[in-house]
Amino acid sequence: MPRPLRVFLCHASQDKPIVRELYNALKKEGWIDPWLDKAKILPGQDWELVIEKAVDDSDVVVVCLSSQSVSKEGFVQREIRYAYDIAMEKPEETIFLIPLRLDDCNVPRKLRTLHWVDYFGADKENSYSDLLEALKVRHDQKMRLEAVEQERSQREEQTKREVEESARKIAAENLAREKAEHDAKEKADREAAQKKELERQEREAKQKAERDARRKNQQEFASKVGNLISSNSRRLAIGGMVIVALLLAISGKDAIANNPTSGTETPTIEPSVTLQPSLTLPKTKVPPTATFTSVPPSSTPTLGITVSTKDGMVLVYVPDGEFTMGSEDGDVD
Repeated sequence: MPRPLRVFLCHASQDKPIVRELYNALKKEGWIDPWLDKAKILPGQDWELVIEKAVDDSDVVVVCLSSQSVSKEGFVQREIRYAYDIAMEKPEETIFLIPLRLDDCNVPRKLRTLHWVDYFGADKENSYSDLLEALKVRHDQKMRLEAVEQERSQREEQTKREVEESARKIAAENLAREKAEHDAKEKADREAAQKKELERQEREAKQKAERDARRKNQQEFASKVGNLISSNSRRLAIGGMVIVALLLAISGKDAIANNPTSGTETPTIEPSVTLQPSLTLPKTKVPPTATFTSVPPSSTPTLGITVSTKDGMVLVYVPDGEFTMGSEDGDVD
């Protein structure tokens, strides 16, 4: 429902009775909201400020002119000038100021270009009808202007909403892009950390495998060296025993040949032989000396050499007695 037309009644205090009559008539129209100081100003209010605001808010200002108000100095002249200044800001076709003569008075120079209404005498009723017609035109103008203003305001509001929506959309897109970039960076950092950790584990596993391989090779090498030393030591000992046995056998034979009484007794021979093997072995500790005690057989065998059928080693009979074998220093280089 459109709002009522706001009509300000500018008048002098001497014309208050006829102006109040006009106020009551306009108020009965229903679509007009007339403004009269006695009816609108409340006790305690600054009436000058209230009147100026009422003129600013009015759609139409009806200037009630009379011989007394035109010639009188005072606030009514100020109201007329203030309303005239506002009218100058309106579009040319706007009906804003309506001069209304209450008697046969002179119209002020500023208002003479405007058509006035004579609200007195025999034409009073016709003049009132003319006033209503002018107010209706102004009401239609106001309604159209308000419709245009409302449409413009709606367009501005729509534009504002679209701009805000666009801004929210852009902000959401920026936020989504920033989140995607952040998630991508986090993913890249996480993958890089996982890759680095995997490389570290692979490097540690490789180092451990290399250490295990070196340890295994060392153990295998040590085992081979130990087996070689043991085998060579055993062969060296056997070879030394064979050599000693041959020497003892030869020495014993010579002793029997030179001693005619040796046929009844077995001589005891205690040779001391130091062997220097020609085989080069890893440096290791071997016993500096080894003492062997021969065990006499149940019967004295015939001197001779026998080859073992198991490993092809030469077996030589060694008479009983003690002999020394090995290096006095204890090291073999």
